[in-house]
Amino acid sequence: MIEPGTTWSPSWTVHQQAATLWYHPHPHGRTAQHVYRGLAGMFLIDDDAAPPELPHTYGVDDIPLIVRDRRLPDGVLDPDEPMVGTTGFLGDRILVNGTLGPYLDIRTRRGRLRVLNGSNARVLRFPFADHRAFELVATDSGSLPSPHTTDQVQLAPGERAEIVVTLTPRERVVLCSTAPDRGAGFVQRDGARAGSTCSHCGPPRPWRPLPAFPTGSRTYPESQRTRPSTSGSSSSPSTRSTDRGCRRTAST
Repeated sequence: MIEPGTTWSPSWTVHQQAATLWYHPHPHGRTAQHVYRGLAGMFLIDDDAAPPELPHTYGVDDIPLIVRDRRLPDGVLDPDEPMVGTTGFLGDRILVNGTLGPYLDIRTRRGRLRVLNGSNARVLRFPFADHRAFELVATDSGSLPSPHTTDQVQLAPGERAEIVVTLTPRERVVLCSTAPDRGAGFVQRDGARAGSTCSHCGPPRPWRPLPAFPTGSRTYPESQRTRPSTSGSSSSPSTRSTDRGCRRTAST
């Protein structure tokens, strides 16, 4: 327990391959409430083995997107919202990095989006409104053996995906978050039926299968660094954290 007015500065050793990770408190019986109130964020781990051609300038062409659903009665989050429901709590508004209806001006031709589904229970499908293809370059476990071209990616709560999209100057691009068709056909707590359609994207499109993963183990970087979670410089592998207050990196 961190008492009011006090500070806790943990440190640990990072020893794994590059990956987009997330963190949140895990008190018994109250994890859902903590996540719902926003006590969650990302750890972005880089290493020297990461492909150099990937966009990697944080906040410029390497953008973290924490997508959450919330209820905002009268425009305010109710911190005591009951975490109940047929399949878990579902909100009725979508926030990205804590922002409603966000946008981002990207000034590069390729953008790398690190997408985290930070919802409590909602499974989300992410296509672009024009169904443009993009490259899936990494998932929860780190980089894929090679980029996979697709036009949508589906994430359950806590899952991450890194995608790289090609952009054209002065165009407006919309990244949608839609409900997947789980085939259940039942009405959940928020009254939204499974498989709803996004007004920008239209009905869901057929899936393209992911490539098979290679067999055998991967070699982890030899270098490692112990560092606080709140400050300090980084080296390979390096760690960057984005907390719940980050509002400057957003996309719709």
